[in-house]
Formats: sequence, structure tokens, C-alpha cells
Amino acid sequence: MVQNDKGEEVSTHLTSDQEKTTFTCPFGTYAYRRMPFSLCNAPSTFQRCMLSIFSDMVEHIMEVFMDDITVYGSAFDECLVNLEVVLN
Repeated sequence: MVQNDKGEEVSTHLTSDQEKTTFTCPFGTYAYRRMPFSLCNAPSTFQRCMLSIFSDMVEHIMEVFMDDITVYGSAFDECLVNLEVVLN
């Protein structure tokens, strides 16, 4: 689970669908414990998680697109302050 700034928990674990990620190879049978990026819904789920985690900052001091984060401000010093807020 990942907790956002609002205290809401966002799941990154596969629970009920874990058996759907099972695969077999010469070394045994395995299943993913976390969502792999190869699943068709993984990118949209990851995007939702990122937006949920940074929900209070998106469109105010930053933008998020998948794993790309852009922090902005009207001046360089403001950008540095905003970056510190995001990193904390």
C-alpha cells in the first residue's frame, strides 16, 4: 500500500487477481506479488496512483504524467521551494 498526503491508501499489490499473473518456466511456477507494467491496465493504474499520491500538489506546483514529474513556479527560487515540498 502507498499512502497519499490525505491519508488514503492506494493499493499496489495484486490480491484477488494474483493468480491471473501466474507463469511457468523451466525453473518453476511464479506469480507477481505487485502489478507488473506488462499488464494492459498497469499504466492507467500507475497514473491513478501517482495522481492520488500527489493530489494536493497537482495543478498547483507540479504536474504528473506516468513516472514524469514536473515541478514549476513563477521564479527559480519558487521552483526550488516547490521542489523541496514535493521531495518531502
